Amino acid sequence: MVEVRRDKERESRSILHTDRGKTSEVGTNYGADSRDIAPVINKWVAACFPQGSQSSEEDLQELVQEAADAARDDYDAKSAVVWAEGYEFPARYLQSDVACLKAAQLDFETMVRRRLKILSPDRLSKERVEKLRPDNPERRLMFDLVVGMKVFRPTGFVANGSLPRTPLRSTYETVAPAVNKMLGAVVEQRLAFLLPLELAQQHVRDLHLCKAHWTTKKGKASGRPLGDLTFVDGTPLNTDETAEAAMEYYGRISHPTIEDIARMIYEFWIAESTRDPRLSRQDLRIWKMDLKGAYTLLSFRPEDVGLFGMLLTGDLVYFQLAGIFGWSGTPAAFQVVTRAISWELKHALRSRTLMYVDDIIGVCFAEDVDTDLRKTRDICTSLLGPGAVADDKTEVGTRLDVIGYTVDLVTERVLIARKNFLTALHGFISTDVHNRINLRTAQRLASWGTRYGKICRVMRPFCTALNRATWGRTDPHALFSIPTETIVAIQCWRAMLCLVRYRETEFTRTLESFAPATPVIIVEFDSSLSGAGLIWFLRHNGTEVAMGVSAVDLSFLAFGEDSSFQNLSEFIGAILAVIGQIMLGLSGRSLALRGDSVTALTWAITERPRGSIVTNASMVWILL
Repeated sequence: MVEVRRDKERESRSILHTDRGKTSEVGTNYGADSRDIAPVINKWVAACFPQGSQSSEEDLQELVQEAADAARDDYDAKSAVVWAEGYEFPARYLQSDVACLKAAQLDFETMVRRRLKILSPDRLSKERVEKLRPDNPERRLMFDLVVGMKVFRPTGFVANGSLPRTPLRSTYETVAPAVNKMLGAVVEQRLAFLLPLELAQQHVRDLHLCKAHWTTKKGKASGRPLGDLTFVDGTPLNTDETAEAAMEYYGRISHPTIEDIARMIYEFWIAESTRDPRLSRQDLRIWKMDLKGAYTLLSFRPEDVGLFGMLLTGDLVYFQLAGIFGWSGTPAAFQVVTRAISWELKHALRSRTLMYVDDIIGVCFAEDVDTDLRKTRDICTSLLGPGAVADDKTEVGTRLDVIGYTVDLVTERVLIARKNFLTALHGFISTDVHNRINLRTAQRLASWGTRYGKICRVMRPFCTALNRATWGRTDPHALFSIPTETIVAIQCWRAMLCLVRYRETEFTRTLESFAPATPVIIVEFDSSLSGAGLIWFLRHNGTEVAMGVSAVDLSFLAFGEDSSFQNLSEFIGAILAVIGQIMLGLSGRSLALRGDSVTALTWAITERPRGSIVTNASMVWILL
């Protein structure tokens, strides 16, 4: 086995050697040279996965070009300025808000309270929370959110409104008309105030100012406005201390993973089909519904709104009354809403549902779709107001994208969503493995590997090599040479992602594989530096029946007395367990491993052996 792997490694290194010097293969502008890349990827497909389908080079060229096109952002700061068309805040905005302040006897907090009271019929309110089920465990915190999100201040916090001002951020000033236009839309919704800086400094207690900022947003000429609450003059509101305080108050943040969603779908089908065998899998549907505006559905407490002033051009200050992205407390506060709605859905629908922040994902039968969507919408709008649901984003089907993955009920597979797939493929191909990279690039590669290794399970051992390239590095901009094992991992990921595209039913993951399985085969194994012993059992009617035994001589590996090889030899025992299962004609059945090496068992369960010493064995594990 190990000798076979060594041959494979020599073949891979040969490909790596022959590719060296082909800048078009890995250059960031590779899109124009996709004809040179396709043969290289095909070689790696053949080298790493000899049973994989060889797609035509024309197909691969088209795929590589598509990834390049998808990664290219056609919008920049100039696009945002053109989009803004020289926008300036209408004079009526400032006039109206100054008049509101004067009507409140120049008391900013009173002005905010009055505005929130006017908006309350269409937003979260005491009356709306009272409609929740009496047993909903989030009722207390939901009533608390009616008053507004609680803002936690870090130790030693001092508002910076009276401090000498430093210049505005150049990124904002360049596109100020675009940022102001987007903020103006919030003012138009009456969810924000505009005041002259001088007036704000005189009448806003605890005035705290952040700098307006801007960044590109894919597919949007306008880009995205940002309020930087971390890097401010004086003390920031965003700190680890305040984020932790928010979670202590509102509860820990927990988001469903793709494993949770896949397991929910599979277990729903098993439970329903067991209850009624006449049900057809073809009638299963998945659906999703989004809340509109997400964080803006929650308000700040009136006494805290002054802490979120944003300094704009023209010496104007923008105050948003509703939740914003960028404040460390918003995610924890919004989790209360997520949990409250999830509880209501659990008791109201036949569908099974999970909620990721403001996205609701459900599974049901076709006959229940309309009823469950209506009930879900009613629950959301009853709690948060009539405009709380983004109806244009509601989707139903047998194949949908959820949290960056694609769930296909027809093939019963979980895949990488197309947009995310193209981003990752572009990232791996455009990384020049023969030149130096920085930490941020290495982290992105490792992140993609970890995320999509959940779907391409045979690639999980390569995640460690990607992560290891980041270890011990702290400077995000310092350049370093890519380790050889990481180069191999990058090349293999390029090949695997192409196989995911062209043979998705073989190189992705089944829904069933996410569900807990009862093992049919149990293998007890133990290894030393010179050999391994194994016993295969078949579980039947609660008993274990021995099916076979084996003793394997490992002395030819020449581990000698070097204890650093002990975990590797134990892992080889796990590999032999799978080989024995195949030889006994028991492929495709759930396997449980029983042994005294926690490390070897962990490597097998997580499919992520650690350390370069186990690389060859990892490749054998992948091929099996």
